[in-house]
Amino acid sequence: MAKEPDNLVLTMLREIRGDIRDMKSKLEEHDKRFDGVDKNLDSMRYQMTHILGIAGMSNISAVRAEEKADDTLTLHKRVDERLSDVERRVRVLEETRPSS
Repeated sequence: MAKEPDNLVLTMLREIRGDIRDMKSKLEEHDKRFDGVDKNLDSMRYQMTHILGIAGMSNISAVRAEEKADDTLTLHKRVDERLSDVERRVRVLEETRPSS
């Protein structure tokens, strides 16, 4: 009977060691996976900053294009108004011109 508690403790220690060994191998496997994930995240971070930079530049270009289009429309309206004014003046001149 004196050996029975020792055997029980040794048995439990062996089980604990086995569990620790299994956990250690799983932890190493997880570490390897996380290393791969870290590398992928670094690559994705570079790609995302690149994409956001391009999107920002594109947005600025679009805003500038809209501003140019607005400026062109404003200029076109002014030219139309001036042309209408010139045509009106020519009509007045033609009406007031003596017939020959």
